[in-house]
Amino acid sequence: MRKIKIILVDDHQIVRDGIKAALTVDEGLEVMAEASSGKEALEICKSTPADIIVMDIGMPEMNGIKAATLIKKNFPEKKILLLTMYDYSYYLTETISENIEGYILKVSPIQELIKAIYIIFNGETYFDPKIAPLIKTITPHAKLSIPGNLTKREIDIMRMIAEGKSSKDISSELFVSFHTVKNHRRHIMSKLKLKNTAELIQYCVKNFSDWPTKSKK
Repeated sequence: MRKIKIILVDDHQIVRDGIKAALTVDEGLEVMAEASSGKEALEICKSTPADIIVMDIGMPEMNGIKAATLIKKNFPEKKILLLTMYDYSYYLTETISENIEGYILKVSPIQELIKAIYIIFNGETYFDPKIAPLIKTITPHAKLSIPGNLTKREIDIMRMIAEGKSSKDISSELFVSFHTVKNHRRHIMSKLKLKNTAELIQYCVKNFSDWPTKSKK
């Protein structure tokens, strides 16, 4: 399997050095280039093949969200994981509205960052589990009644999405294949008329985050 190609963007060299050293321990990841600003990242994207851009939000001149928006417009094939110290609601609101694939806090362990990269590479979105309560506060609609055409398994999966679990996590817990979970997600989105996975996450957090977890027998 080919390596996931990454561009690192952060205005602090020491931060980039630390992240690069940690990521290169994983044999499936390869850091192709580094940038110290959003503008530099845009230029690098013109000549550097990359699957995912791991980018800090708080940079001078052009913040990470603005840079991500421009990169998505000019290089739609590239996926973006925003890395930040802050769990501000307005950053998260912009991230979701611009369909940026991921948002992770810098306090997260490196294994969580690696997990997020793989999740995004496989076509899903990733939002740090620590900000799930914040996602619930920024969703624009009130809590909705759950449509009756959803199956019990689909509702179980939605509850697990609200808990911040990836498709891989869900497949392990339910003892089904990864592709089965992906199919369930597609059916849920179709039934609820949700356009993308960001909307799916918002819906699940809004409607299922306060559901009691299943008791273990």
